[in-house]
Amino acid sequence: MSATEMLGSNFWGLDIERGVMDLKNGTITCFMIVEHIHDIDFIRKQVLSLIVAGCKDFTFYGQQESIWHLETDLADIKVHPNSDEVALTSTCKSMDDFIDEINLEINLRPIVPNYNYLIYDDEKIYREILRRLELS
Repeated sequence: MSATEMLGSNFWGLDIERGVMDLKNGTITCFMIVEHIHDIDFIRKQVLSLIVAGCKDFTFYGQQESIWHLETDLADIKVHPNSDEVALTSTCKSMDDFIDEINLEINLRPIVPNYNYLIYDDEKIYREILRRLELS
């Protein structure tokens, strides 16, 4: 599988270990499956790149969600130290809640184009979530 997989209209899947920097321009929402990667330097580099690329909303799920959530908040403060344009970050403790959040976002019909990314470090969880999503 390539690093980027088109899942639907304005919805892509990305393997974080293969690179996530080729994002569309516009309003970006990032859903992050973070089960394994806990290397701080790697996390900092990735979240900084996502924020600079335009990701405004992050939702985390997985065993490493607390470190990813914290590092995203810290990177966002560095990028936007005196701004109201900070990224929104949240965490889902269950896969069902994570899937509900994704379904809600991908089924919205916003006036402004919105791009959604399901970014993962565990392909098994990724495939299970795709199986359970309501993709049209």
